[in-house]
Amino acid sequence: MNGERSGPDFSPYFFRLAENLRSIFDSLYDGIITVDTTGRIQQFNKSAEKLTGFTAKEALEAPLHHILASRKDARLTEKIVEAIDLGRRIENYELEVTTKDGRPKTINLTSTVLPGLYEDEPVGAVISIADVTEIYTLKQELKGRYRLSHIIGKNYLMQQVYDRILLTADSDSTVLIHGESGTGKELVAHAIHYHSHRSDGTFIKVNCSALAETLLESELFGHAKGAFTGALYDKIGRFEAASGGTIFLDEVGDFSPFIQLKMLRVLQEKEIERVGETTSRKVDVRIIAATSRNLRELVESGTFRPDLYYRLRVIPIYLPPLRERKDDMPLLINHFIEQFNTKMGKRLRGVSEEAMVALWNYDWPGNIRELEHAIEHAMVLSHGQMLELADLPVETRKAEEFVAPRAPRNPLKHNRQNDSKVERSMIEQALADASGNRTHAARLLGISRTTLWRKMKAYSIT
Repeated sequence: MNGERSGPDFSPYFFRLAENLRSIFDSLYDGIITVDTTGRIQQFNKSAEKLTGFTAKEALEAPLHHILASRKDARLTEKIVEAIDLGRRIENYELEVTTKDGRPKTINLTSTVLPGLYEDEPVGAVISIADVTEIYTLKQELKGRYRLSHIIGKNYLMQQVYDRILLTADSDSTVLIHGESGTGKELVAHAIHYHSHRSDGTFIKVNCSALAETLLESELFGHAKGAFTGALYDKIGRFEAASGGTIFLDEVGDFSPFIQLKMLRVLQEKEIERVGETTSRKVDVRIIAATSRNLRELVESGTFRPDLYYRLRVIPIYLPPLRERKDDMPLLINHFIEQFNTKMGKRLRGVSEEAMVALWNYDWPGNIRELEHAIEHAMVLSHGQMLELADLPVETRKAEEFVAPRAPRNPLKHNRQNDSKVERSMIEQALADASGNRTHAARLLGISRTTLWRKMKAYSIT
C-alpha cells in the first residue's frame, strides 16, 4: 500500500444500474434495435426477438437488412446509414418483412440518430419496430370494401358514375356528389379516396346537418383552450386531422351563411383558423362534398353562396335514385341476400316471383338503403329457402294490393263456369289491349299484378 486513501467502490452501483436499464430495455412493448454507423446491430431486445423470430445472439453484429428482410426494400441498411450520416430521423416507415420462420409481417419503423460525445459524430441509431400486420390487413380489407366492384350496378347511369370516379380519383380537385338520401354518396366518396394517391392518408366524414353552427365550426376547424365555456384544452378540427388525406362533408346544403364563408376561405387559401385563434394553419386535404338538396335552387333563392357553390362543384357526380335504375334491382337484391346469408348463417337462394313483383313495383323513396333494410327484414322473418311476399315489410307489400279497375268491367269475375280456356283467352286479350303492360292488363282484369303473374305462369303465357 502506498498510503493513499482509496475512494468508494461504485462498480456494484453501475452494475445494478446497467441491469435495471437492461430490464427496462427488454420490457418495452415495441422492438428496440440499436445499430452502429455501418448499420450492424449492437443491441436487440426481447420484443424484437419475438417479432422477428431471431435471438439477440443471432442478430448481434448482423447487418440490419439480414434480420429485417424485405423483398421490397433490400437497401434498408443503406437507408439507415444514410440517415445517420445526414443526422435525419426516419419516422413511421411501413415495411413488409419476413420472419425467421418465413411468416410475412408488416412493421412500422422509426429510426433516431444516437449522438456521440461530439454533436457532429453520431455513434449509430436506435430503431423501434412495431408489428402493425393486423392494422395493415384491416386497411387492405377496407380498401377492398370500397373498390368499384362493391358499388353494385350495371345501369348506364351507374356506368357514368364509375367513369367519373376513375377519372377524378387521382386529382385533388373538389368533388360534389349529388343524390337523394340512401343512394350511396358516402360509398362513392370512399371509392374516390381509396383509388387516389391519398389512399394511405386518413378518410374523415363529417355530417354537417347533425350539428349546430357553433359545434360544427369547432368540429371542422378545432378550437383553442378557453375559446368558449367548456373549451378546457386545445382541440384539432377535422380538417387538420384529415391532413394528407380526404375529408367528406355530407349535406353541405345545410351550411349556415357563417360556415359557408369560412369554407370559402378553406377552398381558396387552403388554410383554417381554430376557434379562438387569429393565426392561420395550412391544411393539405382533399374535399369531397355531398348533398341531397338542389344547391342551384338554394343559390337562386339566396340561401347558398354562388362562389362557394362553384368552388364545390368543380367535379360534379350525380347518383341516380333507385327508381331510375330498376334494372339493377336483381343485382342489388342478390348482393344483399349473400351479405345477410353470411351474417345470419342462412342459405336463402333468392326471391319468389310474387315478392320480386312487389319489390319491383315499389318506388323506394329511401333508395338502396331502404332496399337493404327491406331484405334484412325479410330474411329475419323467412323460414324457407326463398324470400316470400309475406316476409317483406308492410309498406313494400302495399304495391301488390288489389287495384280497382278503371272501367266497370271485370271479365274474369264473369267466367262463372271457371273455364280455363276462357280465362286464358281473357288474359291474352287483356295483355294485347295493354300492349303487353302487365300492370295495365291487371287493371283491365280487375286483379292484382301478383295474381296476373301467377295465372300467366299457370297458363304458360309469355
